[in-house]
Amino acid sequence: RTDLQLDLLAFLKRKFKETNRVSLERIVSKPGIVNVLEFLCDKYPDMVNQSTLDQVAASPDKAQAIALLASRDRLCYKAMEIFVWTFGSEVGCAALKWLPYGGLYITGGTASHNVQRLRSDSTFMDAYYDKGRVNPLMRQVPVKVVVATDLCLRGVMVVAYRIFQERLRRKTFKPILVPRAAVYSAITIAFVAYAVRYRWGGFTFMRRVGW
Repeated sequence: RTDLQLDLLAFLKRKFKETNRVSLERIVSKPGIVNVLEFLCDKYPDMVNQSTLDQVAASPDKAQAIALLASRDRLCYKAMEIFVWTFGSEVGCAALKWLPYGGLYITGGTASHNVQRLRSDSTFMDAYYDKGRVNPLMRQVPVKVVVATDLCLRGVMVVAYRIFQERLRRKTFKPILVPRAAVYSAITIAFVAYAVRYRWGGFTFMRRVGW
């Protein structure tokens, strides 16, 4: 949209030898944040702080280092701003496609590690709402970030519990009732214990970032 974004697109095309397109993940991902900083350093060499680049290069998690340095380095700050804007714009496109009026839930470490940057007064939400005439429609879709790090485990336990309930209803394990019942009972107990632990243990499952 902006001249800077077009310059970034051209830079990424050159870097990845693309002629027609650049994947969103080249920006909205941990490696993407590094790509954006590399672009900014190339475009604004006079603003480069070599000490900052050395810290980023020495970090095992370069994207996290850039995020941490954003509070005191202009290029790192701008890199995170571009990352957040692009992320918010794409989430807004997804909301328009699906119209999830019950809520749009964002999962993954990229979002959960940057919750503060995705708040309602942030660049993220500005980009999310920036859809011209359909802006009022966007405000009907709540946006939330899932901060739980064990969604796969939770999903497995939910599926196991549903299978258990379905087989109880159909009584499909009756011929070998004791061993299977014991297994299903154990799964149920584990599920309940797990739910109790996180429901009353101060664990935050998700945070609302938008309307």
